[in-house]
Amino acid sequence: PSLSGEVQGLMGTAMALTEVVGPPVYGALLRWSLSPTSGVFASAPFAFGAIFVLMAMAMQLRLPALETVLAHTAGLSASAIGGSKARLGDAERARAAACQDRAVGLLQAA
Repeated sequence: PSLSGEVQGLMGTAMALTEVVGPPVYGALLRWSLSPTSGVFASAPFAFGAIFVLMAMAMQLRLPALETVLAHTAGLSASAIGGSKARLGDAERARAAACQDRAVGLLQAA
C-alpha cells in the first residue's frame, strides 16, 4: 500500500512520455519506411514496436515474484521471503494471507 502512490506516479510518467514521444517517432519512422528510397519494408514501425514489447517482456522476467513482494510488505522474516511456503509459520502465513487479500482488494477496486 505504501508504494501504490509511487507506482501510480511512475505509470503516469511513463504514459505521458510515450504519448508525447511515440507519435512523432513512429510517424517519422512510418514516413521514412514508406518512401521509395528507404529500402525497408513498410511495416517497420510495427516491427520496431514489437522489439520494444519483447524488451519489456524480458525486463518483466527480472521482477520479483508476487509471493516475495507480499512477504516483504507483510514484514515477514528473511527466511520466509525465500519463497518456500513450507517455511512459513502460522502467524507469518496469516499475515501473508491478509496482505494478499488487501492486494487483491486493491486490484479489484482499481
